[in-house]
Amino acid sequence: DHAITDNLDCTDDDYAAHTMKLNTGSAGVAICAMAGANERPFAPGPFPIKPAQWNAALIACADLCRRYRLAPSPRSLLMHCEVEAFYGIASSKWDIAHRGEMWTPPAKYREMTPGDELRARVKILLAEEE
Repeated sequence: DHAITDNLDCTDDDYAAHTMKLNTGSAGVAICAMAGANERPFAPGPFPIKPAQWNAALIACADLCRRYRLAPSPRSLLMHCEVEAFYGIASSKWDIAHRGEMWTPPAKYREMTPGDELRARVKILLAEEE
């Protein structure tokens, strides 16, 4: 129902709502998984995110960042679970704040949060395209 340009200004309440009024200057990507998941104690449910889905999301995020000239930063490329930390807005969405046993990232990313890993890997994908 909305054009991408509707999200250039979310203060007029005429935009594609996704994360309250935080859509301005950002892109949204969803992974179809985690139905029946539980945050605490973490359990991915019967539909955990698979490595192929995570990799496809990385590529999609890099494509959106390139297409719309977004830097892969917490202000433009963040996960639902990071909204409260970066914007101070309470959110009940936790999406993939925890990897659990869903996938094991390469060693250099294991100490990172999923959001930090996402941004680091998108930066690499963008650099490879230059």
